[in-house]
Amino acid sequence: MRRDGPSQFKQIAEAVTQQVAELLGAQVCVVNDRNLIITSTDLALIGHPFDISTPSPMHIPFHLNGQSGKVIVTASDTSEPISPRLTSVLVELVIGQAASIARLPNQHELKNKFIHDLLRTLIDDEAQVLREAQILGMDFTRPRAVILIDAADYLLSSQVKRYEALDSQSQRRVQLIIGSIVSFFHLPSDTICAYIGGTEIVVLKASSTQDLSAWSDRADLPSNQSWAKPR
Repeated sequence: MRRDGPSQFKQIAEAVTQQVAELLGAQVCVVNDRNLIITSTDLALIGHPFDISTPSPMHIPFHLNGQSGKVIVTASDTSEPISPRLTSVLVELVIGQAASIARLPNQHELKNKFIHDLLRTLIDDEAQVLREAQILGMDFTRPRAVILIDAADYLLSSQVKRYEALDSQSQRRVQLIIGSIVSFFHLPSDTICAYIGGTEIVVLKASSTQDLSAWSDRADLPSNQSWAKPR
């Protein structure tokens, strides 16, 4: 399933903001064509107009699927001087990498494979994993619990025991399960949910006490349902 234009633009803007800020040690934000900040290293600025009085910002055009904006990079007081030419080239490379992945027709499969490999293979390069997670819209700077769901009773008919490839009906059922998970946890998207093969679906749920408290204290949960808070 492909994201629509506005959500894809924001997803790529978030990945670009995070990666450029990390690489340059600078303050970074992305504004839309109305000069409103849609992503920023300073979360308090999101949704506000960009302050044109900000000293010496660098503006790099950002175009995607008919939408336009700018990546704005501002050197922090503690960072080294930043070359405008180098910054422009770097930002364009990061935008291109993120956009190429977002344009893949099987983005769900790419996400599923990434989470599958993350859980079941040896990680040799943690920095590369973090970069790929950022491009896919996952924030791995926060602790996460792995919730594994075996949906065999729902996905498999009595005539089928195991399978490697999902048929169209099973794909719809997987997406229905994931949609229910998104609704249950009040997630902003299904980015942290993945089908990882067989009959297993996994959720990488943010697991700090702060992340779980808003969900566990909900009034609509059954009174006899408890949730173990992380120690």
